[in-house]
Amino acid sequence: MKTHNKRFITILLISMITVVFISASKHTSKDCSKALKHASDAQRHFKDAKNAKNIKDLHNSAKKGMDAATDAEIAAEKSTCDCDAAEQAAQNSYNHGKNAYKTDEMALAKQYASKAHESAVEISTALNSCIK
Repeated sequence: MKTHNKRFITILLISMITVVFISASKHTSKDCSKALKHASDAQRHFKDAKNAKNIKDLHNSAKKGMDAATDAEIAAEKSTCDCDAAEQAAQNSYNHGKNAYKTDEMALAKQYASKAHESAVEISTALNSCIK
C-alpha cells in the first residue's frame, strides 16, 4: 500500500509541475497583435498625409496617424507585449506627426509626415523582433 501511495504522489507532483510549467510558458509568450494593428493604422494615415494634395487633408491624416501611434505605444508597453523598441518608435512617429500637424507650410509638413511614416514602419519592425 505504501508503494502505491508513493507512486500516486510522484505522479501527482509531476503532473502539477507540468501544469505550472505550461501555464508559465503561456504567460511568457508575447501578444503584440493590438500594437501591430495600431502600427499598421499609423503607417496608412501617415502615408496618406505625406501624399495629401492640400494642407487640410494632410493635417487630418496626420492627426489620425498621431492617434494610431499613441495607441501603438500604449499597446506595446502593456505587459502582454512589453516591447521597448516599439514604444520608442511609436513616440518618434507621434512626434514627427505632431510636427506635420502643427506646420502650415505644405512642403515642410510633408517632410514631417514622411518621417512619421518611416517611424511607424519601425514600430512594426520592432514589434516583429520582440515577438520572436
